[in-house]
Amino acid sequence: MTNSNSVPLSVGQSIFRCVISAIMFVLAFPHADVGWLIWVTFIPFLSIFPAKRYGYAILYSLMFGLLAYGGLLYWIEVFASHIIGPALASVGLLLAAVAQAIVVVGFGLGAQWLSSRKSSWAFYLGAPALWTIFEWIRQLGPLGVGWGDIAYTQHNFPVILMITRLTGVWGLGWLIMLANMGVLFLLRGNRDLRQQTVWATALALAVGYGFWQVKPDTPSPGHSIYAAALQPDISENVPWNGSRPADPRYIRLVMHTLDQQMANAEARGTVLCVAPETYFPGYPDLDPELRSQLNASLKSRQQTLLIGGNNFKPKAMADANSLFSIWPDGTTHGIYDKQQLVPFGEFVPFGKYLTFLNSLHVMVSDRPAGGSKQPLVDAGPYVGMAACAVCYESSYGRLTRDQVKRGAAIIVIITDDTWFGRTAAARQHAAIAAIRAAESDRYVVRSAETGISQIIDPYGRVLSEAGLFVPAVVVAQVEPKTTTTLYVEYGDWFIGVCFLLLAAGIVSGRGRRQKNDDNQVR
Repeated sequence: MTNSNSVPLSVGQSIFRCVISAIMFVLAFPHADVGWLIWVTFIPFLSIFPAKRYGYAILYSLMFGLLAYGGLLYWIEVFASHIIGPALASVGLLLAAVAQAIVVVGFGLGAQWLSSRKSSWAFYLGAPALWTIFEWIRQLGPLGVGWGDIAYTQHNFPVILMITRLTGVWGLGWLIMLANMGVLFLLRGNRDLRQQTVWATALALAVGYGFWQVKPDTPSPGHSIYAAALQPDISENVPWNGSRPADPRYIRLVMHTLDQQMANAEARGTVLCVAPETYFPGYPDLDPELRSQLNASLKSRQQTLLIGGNNFKPKAMADANSLFSIWPDGTTHGIYDKQQLVPFGEFVPFGKYLTFLNSLHVMVSDRPAGGSKQPLVDAGPYVGMAACAVCYESSYGRLTRDQVKRGAAIIVIITDDTWFGRTAAARQHAAIAAIRAAESDRYVVRSAETGISQIIDPYGRVLSEAGLFVPAVVVAQVEPKTTTTLYVEYGDWFIGVCFLLLAAGIVSGRGRRQKNDDNQVR
């Protein structure tokens, strides 16, 4: 890979390199989960810049984005086909891939401009910063998504995850792109010692910090408890009749399984149980019969239960997707309403303009979103406050970060990933939880209806786990913590650094290479 900055590649070469990068991008995430591959994934794609014209840069970026995110999110077509049919499901996957590819096109246009400047520092400094800024932009607004951020490929490497304690996912994503740039410049024959020193030093500092931070899993004596993540392996995809599921046998099965799994957890010394998203077969605060049955079970075992259920909102005349904290005495000590709803699953963005989607059964439900400053959930006297994330919103670090900053001692994630089947989606989703633990320095208890349930330590290491489609009670020792991290204190501050680095790249690269003037279009 030796093309210089002044000799654009042919169309065929550029397309081939986009395909190679897209394949490596998908392999870096689960299923394949070859996380180290992301450190060289972008080299072929980045090597096409500068292209002959901006039009080519758009084409190549669009191709890479479609292939990379289409391959990553292929499971959208798999599970959606059962709801809206294969044809519409394929359209849904295409739209999702296009939405992500548009962001890549924005990066590609910037990369084309940066790589055409006089100084190579423009491309070197600007491209990693620009990629990180666009990953941040991906999460904004009602259609925002964090799934697929390149930092999540590192969930199996606690040492490198420690940088997220300082910068969140943004610093790790930037470091990955900087390393790609450094290797690319080496392959291009650029031997500028200063540039090679920058990425090598940044990587060495991150690794050194990681080794300094990561310690053996030794919860403090007298401060730790045993917690359980319940995995019932019961599909919740059942019809409802009013305020309960229509089939009484299903209700009995859920309540019996819940009781038995709490008994299993009690026998293993737990004082905290976490049950999955929308698992309660009714309304926890509006169904006296089922609530009484649950309270009796909790009282006999002296356990606190955090469980997902519907929370009726009279003002919206709709159900929030919520987590309830129910103490052994039967009282509710906090309800968390999901804030970040799934587009076209829990709400339709700009729905008043897209009413025709109802006839296509795209709107599964229309739930109200919880507020960003709702009170913390109290997980019991042995735990304290919990930061909560329901399903999809676990991919937004800012949500758990805000709750930890306000005093949450652990993180609880509940989800129903039944829809994903055995696709890569369930493992991709689970991988995100490790980063939430590392960036906040908190234990994570993750309860998934059909898997993957986990308990994760503050370094992102999985202490206990249950696989897919098996009933299980996942138990491990956890410690409620009061420590804080730079990311928890200051949030997405590193994005500001990326804007400064991008500006530095732009300033250092004033003017264009004369040799490319005939090929570039302003």
